[in-house]
This record gives sequence, C-alpha cells and structure tokens, in this order.
Amino acid sequence: MTTFLPRQAIRRQLQTLLLSLALSHLAQAYAQHYIPFAASNMNPFSISHDALQAQSWHQADTDPYSLNLRIEMANFSIQSANSTEKIILDGETYKTTLSLQYAFSERITAQLSLPYIHYSSGLLDNTIEQWHDAFGLSNVRRSDFASNRLHLEYLENGVSVIKQLKASHGPGDIRLSLAYRLTESTPATPALSINLALKLPSGDPDRLTGNGATDWGISLHALQPNIGQHANLALVGGLGFNLLGQGEILAARQRNHSSAAYAGLHWTPLPRWQFTTQLQLQSASYDSELDELGKTSSQLLIGGLYRTAEDLYYQFAFGENLYTDATPDFSLYFSIHSR
Repeated sequence: MTTFLPRQAIRRQLQTLLLSLALSHLAQAYAQHYIPFAASNMNPFSISHDALQAQSWHQADTDPYSLNLRIEMANFSIQSANSTEKIILDGETYKTTLSLQYAFSERITAQLSLPYIHYSSGLLDNTIEQWHDAFGLSNVRRSDFASNRLHLEYLENGVSVIKQLKASHGPGDIRLSLAYRLTESTPATPALSINLALKLPSGDPDRLTGNGATDWGISLHALQPNIGQHANLALVGGLGFNLLGQGEILAARQRNHSSAAYAGLHWTPLPRWQFTTQLQLQSASYDSELDELGKTSSQLLIGGLYRTAEDLYYQFAFGENLYTDATPDFSLYFSIHSR
C-alpha cells in the first residue's frame, strides 16, 4: 500500500529545506568579512599617537593586495584651564589615510598607511548646534566661541607654547605594520592575531600633522564570529601598547608609553550589510591635569558597512566622546575598502 503525503505537508517540508539552505548560505556569507572602524583620536595634540589600529578580518583571497581610503572628520569647541595650564581647541580636523595591504600568506599581512591631515575653521558648527537644540543637548560651551573659527592653543603659566590660528595641512606620520594570525576561530575559541607597528616622523610638528618621533607598537586582536541563532553576530576586540619616542609637541609633558583598547559588536542581518557598534579607549600621552591632555580618551562609534558585488566595502560611522574631553565631542568616519 502506498502512502501519499498531503500537499500542505510537502509544501512545509520544501519551505523548511529552502529556509535551511538560505540560512546556511547566509552563515557562509557572514564569515567572509569583519571590518571594525580603524578610527583615530582626532584631538590635534593626540592625532599622531595612534596606539592601536583595529584589525580587519577577511577570508583568504587569490589577490594578495587590498586598498583602503579612510576619511575622518572631527569638530570641537573646548576650553579648559587650571592654575598653571590652559588649552583652547576650536575648529575642525580632517584626516585622510590611504592604506595598502599585502598578504604574504593566509597568516602574514603587511600594511603601509599614508595619512594627510588638515585643520580648518570649520563648516559644521551651526549644524551641530542645531542638532543639540533639536535633541535638548547643551550648547553652553560652544556659546563661548565664534562659529567657524580655528583656534588651537596651549598655554603654560600664561605663556603660549603652541598656537595655531590659520588653516594648515600636510602629510602625517607614516605607519608600517605587520600582522601574524596566530589561530583560526572555532565555535569555542576566537581567532587571534598579533600586530607589530612602526610610526615614522614624516609629519610636521609645527603644523600639528606629526609629533616628530618614531613610535613602536604591539597589539593583540581577537575575533569570535558566528554568534547567535543564525550566526549573524560577531565580537571583535584588541589591546595595544606603544613605546613613544621623544616628540616635539609638548615634549616636556609627553609620556614614554601609551596603551589602547577597543571592542565591537558586528551584526550582519543580510549578506551585504553589516552594522557595528564599537568602543575605543586610549590612555593619555601627556602628564597634565587637563582632561584634554591627561585623561583617557573614550569614543563610541556607531555605523554600518555595505559590500558590493565587486567586493568594494563602503563604511560609515559617527562618533561621540563618552566621559572626557580627551576626544572631540563629534566625529564622522567614512572608508572605501577594495579587495
């Protein structure tokens, strides 16, 4: 005797099979790319002290070369003083970085980063003030400054040590790095990578585009992908330590080392879309009682990524400082990554 399944039962089984195949395909797509925000602290006195650059994770590719163009902008209106020190930060900073990456193997990757830094009187002062007004945020500190003006200055005992009132620009400090992937990820353990970095004094300390010193850095990065019921969540993070050479910007107050950390959560609801929330911390590079120089910087970045069929990655985020003025109070981040 032959038994036939009802049409509805067959339809349900087919739908279940198709859904399982689709989710299996998505899980494979999710594993292909995890790109944290490689954002800088855009404080003009700390912009050359990048202690840590977030690690990008890609599947092995037949083409060993990749290219990244990153554009960052920060707007600030901050003034702070104590009995001996005073700092004024008013204006905007733009940092454009071109990075070339070469994979010697699936485990070893080298990268060359060429930054270009520009300081201007600003374009977004009025926009940010209107944004704050719309959401009931305070503009008290911004009311102390004229809109769209550049004024970067540090004074000690009433004497101006650094002062910049006119727009300036120039190459920043070149960065070389070498990454070695220690392990691959498993359901129980994350992938690990160790990075070595060298920063060269190619920028101009007089223009605040470099600090005139050679820095060495080491960092450890981790990735735990395929988290969640449909494997569409991933955790990334890193810890870094820098040995700072003797720079020319506030040389008497500069420390000889710094450290940094970041942690982020990736959510990939669709194969070509990824959304990221990332927290970045960086220790102070100077001995100062001013928050802008002597406190740990904190930055929260929220944004997304879109991958095209040609393996171009477009990434956008906005950042806010969390609890100290060591980080500008508003920043934008955009990058294009080509494989």
